[in-house]
Amino acid sequence: MNKIQIISLIGALGVAKLLFSKEPEDFKATAVVSCFSENFLEEIPMYTLSMLDIVSESDTLGNTQYYFVNRKYNSIEVDPLNVNDWNYQSITDSKKKFSNLLPIIQESGYYWLPDINYNLSVINAKNFLMANGYDTTKKYSKKELETIEKKFNDFSYNPYLWLKEMTFPINLLRMIGVGDAIFIYDIDFAVQVQENNLNGARNVVYFYNLLDLKRALKCHYGLSLEEEQKLRELNDYSYLDFLYIEKETSLYKECEKVVFTNYELVDFLTEEQINRGYLYYNEISDIVQRCKSNDPQRLLIASR
Repeated sequence: MNKIQIISLIGALGVAKLLFSKEPEDFKATAVVSCFSENFLEEIPMYTLSMLDIVSESDTLGNTQYYFVNRKYNSIEVDPLNVNDWNYQSITDSKKKFSNLLPIIQESGYYWLPDINYNLSVINAKNFLMANGYDTTKKYSKKELETIEKKFNDFSYNPYLWLKEMTFPINLLRMIGVGDAIFIYDIDFAVQVQENNLNGARNVVYFYNLLDLKRALKCHYGLSLEEEQKLRELNDYSYLDFLYIEKETSLYKECEKVVFTNYELVDFLTEEQINRGYLYYNEISDIVQRCKSNDPQRLLIASR
């Protein structure tokens, strides 16, 4: 392992926007509302948001489609020996089904994973709608969920509009060489995801490239989810102090394997910026642009 393939994090990432993901609860029977219309009894299924999830599907441009889903078991009788015998099924379109192995995002502020291999992910419906100003105490009909889906699927979300207005504490920034390119990441601007596969599960962390949110560093703790849970039961959170860089990821394409280099950001800052303690978005962009034209030997020295 290269010496720079470990990111040391401040505050054990406890203060970062990283939430431990949980498996979705089994879908329970929803309430049914009976109403009379012309002496005719009609049953309308109503959905409690805490029972639902949302599958988000992103294309290479970051355009995202959302689908309210619940668990649909493939067999009539649930076989306890076949716990994966189910899929996520769209509520508004019964023909749409999604794998139960999709990565789960608990933090609702992130709308896509910057990874072309995981352009489908799961978000908790209650958290998602709460973050977007919806009443999460009421129950929703299928028609209402269709309306909400349409609204979000027609909405063009542009995170750069608010990102460019932010300031970034210098002590949270990391300057990483990715092959021949250099990017700056904020360890507080990340999302932790439960990544599932047939061999088990683990938590991984994506650090978004501040200048291109469709690219990221995919990192992990070097532990399975089971090993991580055992440490938490012992109140041992020391594993959070370090993350291992697995690879660069992108919504555009599969990234090639590259060598990562850790640069000292302060070597590229002015005295005024250091004393201020934070950078503006345009200053981060300027630093990266200057590095592109800098002498490679200077960059190599700065990385030591």
